[in-house]
Amino acid sequence: MLVSFVSSLVSLCLIAPVNGAIIGPFVAPACPYCVGNRAIDFATNHGEEVRAPVSGVVHFAGSVGGRRYVTIRSGGELVTVGGLGDLDERVARGRVVRQGQRLGRATGRGDGSLDPVSLSVRDPEGLHLDPTPWLGRLVSAGPQSRLVPRDGTMRRPAPRAVCRPGG
Repeated sequence: MLVSFVSSLVSLCLIAPVNGAIIGPFVAPACPYCVGNRAIDFATNHGEEVRAPVSGVVHFAGSVGGRRYVTIRSGGELVTVGGLGDLDERVARGRVVRQGQRLGRATGRGDGSLDPVSLSVRDPEGLHLDPTPWLGRLVSAGPQSRLVPRDGTMRRPAPRAVCRPGG
């Protein structure tokens, strides 16, 4: 079981849900109920598009304590994005989302003082992990021209995130 858990985490590669700077780093709590920051927080601008950090199946989409969240199951991990102002109508429990797909829009002001977008990761045991080591960067920031075969063979996949090895 430990081997599959470790290999699952090694393959986890996240993109930032928004373009803003990290304004709140992960701070591991000393105990399960102690204070800490179980996510990383990003500065956002009001109305900025919030993207899926990973591909997977929507486990939860809705409000908790007045904030909107989307949790995506990717392999054994649960990846949660919080602080959305609205949710895209295609984002609902049981639906498949692709990395980079629009989840909704942010409510922030850019300085992080109003509802930053948060990103958290939980392992199969429910333990919150620092998502920072799995943050990658997009190889291509925009549309890219590609040749598509006319003979019906599979086309090359779109650019994906590249993660830093070992964080």
